[in-house]
Amino acid sequence: MKFFYPIIIFLGLLFLSSCNDSAPTGNIEITPQDTIPDTIPDYSALYRRWQFMGFIDGSTKEMDLPIALNQTDLIIKSDWRFAGDAVCNFYGGAFTLEGNSFSTFWFGKTLVWCGEERGIREDEYFYRLDQADTFKISNDTLIIDSKTGYSLVYKPKVES
Repeated sequence: MKFFYPIIIFLGLLFLSSCNDSAPTGNIEITPQDTIPDTIPDYSALYRRWQFMGFIDGSTKEMDLPIALNQTDLIIKSDWRFAGDAVCNFYGGAFTLEGNSFSTFWFGKTLVWCGEERGIREDEYFYRLDQADTFKISNDTLIIDSKTGYSLVYKPKVES
């Protein structure tokens, strides 16, 4: 116990010595390119509950809606989080937007296994969404292009 107090005093002095006034001095000039842009992208159409409609294969342009995923939805929130309900598992995470760039991170999901076909298709969906690259909204359709070569297609979810 007698060694404990000198260590605390030493750490306190070390902490206090690192707290110095290192604020810049002098005048700072702000140029027009340093100001906030006049137009900030409006992402409000993105923030809603979306119903998954299927995958589009980037090479064949054919649409595939696995029956195992016909009830999957995606909720995109304005606080940079997303969540959803696939057939057997819930999922969610965070995302970033820049222009039409859409990237997910901290992707997580529950780990319920719901059979061979559903489990494989659900994992495909999760992997492709986790590899999101860009997005576009056109005619009330959200298309998220994935780095996997597939696109994920959504329509607004109609609440019943």
